[in-house]
Amino acid sequence: MLGLGEDEWYFFTPWAYEEENPPLLADEFWEQRGNTKTVRVRAGSTYYGFKKTLVLIRNGIKTAWRLDEYNAAPPLAAAAVPPNDQEWYLCRVYNKRVGPLQASYN
Repeated sequence: MLGLGEDEWYFFTPWAYEEENPPLLADEFWEQRGNTKTVRVRAGSTYYGFKKTLVLIRNGIKTAWRLDEYNAAPPLAAAAVPPNDQEWYLCRVYNKRVGPLQASYN
């Protein structure tokens, strides 16, 4: 995991359907907001992957914590993933409201 201060982290994770959204704690979970978007180099070009944004819900209240999940489009993913292996995602977790080194989980 690569951390850029206390308010932003990057990491890779394998996709696992049976654990699509495991609970963090009894009162916390990630919820998708908005539609899954395509990732393109420029408008109208071939798409290279997808981006999904999730928000951390704590005690039923939306927090400022976000998780951007990126994955490669099928042709690229097939070339990058060995047979019988899992597909991997790049994730970015960040605090939407505060600047670098000012975020706190509490």
